Amino acid sequence: RGRLYIEPARAAAPAPIAWNGQRELAWAGGWLSFAPATGEGVGARALEGAAVEVRARAGGERLRP
Repeated sequence: RGRLYIEPARAAAPAPIAWNGQRELAWAGGWLSFAPATGEGVGARALEGAAVEVRARAGGERLRP
């Protein structure tokens, strides 16, 4: 109370982009790499035929089948 804080403006979130199963994806000024693994991550069956989008976190996200 009784104080004012000035902070630099935050950069805009990068635009969402579709992921179609490629091993690398250019996004947000860098690269995302995807690698198959056993017993980790999201199951391949959950992704089959699904529209997958990479986007910045907005808060409250949950993975849903």
